[in-house]
Amino acid sequence: MRWFFAALALAPALFALPRSDFRRLAGLAPLLLLLGFLGMGICGAGVYAALKYTTATNGTLIYTTSPALVVLIEALTGRRRASAMQVAGIVLATLGVVVIVTRGHPGILAALDFSAGDLIFAVCALSWAFYSLLLRDPRLLAFPPRALFAINAAFGALVNVPLWLWEGAAGHGLLPETGQAWLSVAGIVLIPSILS
Repeated sequence: MRWFFAALALAPALFALPRSDFRRLAGLAPLLLLLGFLGMGICGAGVYAALKYTTATNGTLIYTTSPALVVLIEALTGRRRASAMQVAGIVLATLGVVVIVTRGHPGILAALDFSAGDLIFAVCALSWAFYSLLLRDPRLLAFPPRALFAINAAFGALVNVPLWLWEGAAGHGLLPETGQAWLSVAGIVLIPSILS
């Protein structure tokens, strides 16, 4: 629902594209499906699933490795060498997250317990790194950013349909049942999906 409503809200940007752009997008469907799977499937649903099996502290620490993984993958594949500034920025940002999450008490790190949820978070971080790299494809960068995000959100919604149906079959309901639940959906659509 998150990505469906985000795509719906961003649809005007998509429909403002010329007809020729839609033909180009159709040719990019396999890449767009992969982006939806990596960015909105694994990184969307995976993070929420992982939080059932680990703490938010562990998840935050693991998930913040994504920028470092982007730089590492680029360096390993020869796409771009990591600059000293990039490495320093990643180290500084990671230390900042550690300080915030541990509330300035590094001893908390020694007490962390790792679980299956942590492994899921690691997969999500790696998936996000590949998603970020694939988004740099020149064929995608030729589209206006809002239109590209709208189509990514639509493909993200599409790849999450099986999970949505599975949750419904498991008895969790296909649609929110209370006003508060709908407000939660609206919040996640508006703030982390569209505004950010």
